[in-house]
Amino acid sequence: YIASQPLLTMTSVRQIYIINCDNPNIGRVAVIEIGMAEVSGIVNLVKEGDRIEKGAELGMFRFGGSSHAFVFDNKAKNLTFSESIYERKLN
Repeated sequence: YIASQPLLTMTSVRQIYIINCDNPNIGRVAVIEIGMAEVSGIVNLVKEGDRIEKGAELGMFRFGGSSHAFVFDNKAKNLTFSESIYERKLN
């Protein structure tokens, strides 16, 4: 329960990337990384102005639980995700 952890929102961390995609059917995407439940921080591996290739690592969470959110602008049309994204195995 959030009520039992009054400092939860003060100890969580977040990082937001704004990515301008080359694909005009996608447009701009906000990637929001949220570090919760004992996350000690977010390690950022890219800086403003860097070109990010598909599949590139943006950063990582230091210890604890985390979540991500992707927010697409109104230019995004007919987005679908490949089935292979669900089958991908991490080493």
